[in-house]
Amino acid sequence: MNRMSPYIILALLIAGQGMALAANETNKPVNLQDFNSYKIISDRNIFNAARSKRSTRSTVKPRQPKIEFFALRGTLAYPKGQHAIFDTGSKEKDLKLGDEINNYRISQITFDHVLLTPAKGDPIKLSIGMQMRREDGGPWALGGRSEPAAVPAASSSAASSDKPADSPAGGSGEDEILRRLMEKRRQQLKQ
Repeated sequence: MNRMSPYIILALLIAGQGMALAANETNKPVNLQDFNSYKIISDRNIFNAARSKRSTRSTVKPRQPKIEFFALRGTLAYPKGQHAIFDTGSKEKDLKLGDEINNYRISQITFDHVLLTPAKGDPIKLSIGMQMRREDGGPWALGGRSEPAAVPAASSSAASSDKPADSPAGGSGEDEILRRLMEKRRQQLKQ
């Protein structure tokens, strides 16, 4: 036979007497077996993980628009061809002349920009660090710099001859960028 703890029996007796006193004050009989008599205990139980606020107001969070973008991170010219490196948010893409990105064909790659040609409309000049973005599948728009633009890396003699004579000579920063881009391309070709 199950034995009840004396503390549980005492708690039930006190609760029953409290309800009996309340019933005497209102002259209504209290059904001690009715759950509604004990509902306040479950409603205010601070240990109930499923308990929620009493407020019926709901807080509706505004819907966040879906934002898509692609940004030109750099260009690279070496004997196998010219390449443009784009950041799409989820991954980087290494594209060459004639490839497409989001229905824009890459029609020109220079040391500091690419020319994107849509199926309909005028070509768009996308400089390094600039981005194209759209919200909720709307039209693409040219955006500002997605981050401070790095010094463009030029690996061909034609690209470096475009620099003015009074500009500083290619520093170690450009060499480091070029070395990292070439190493990344070697890794991609191995896969």
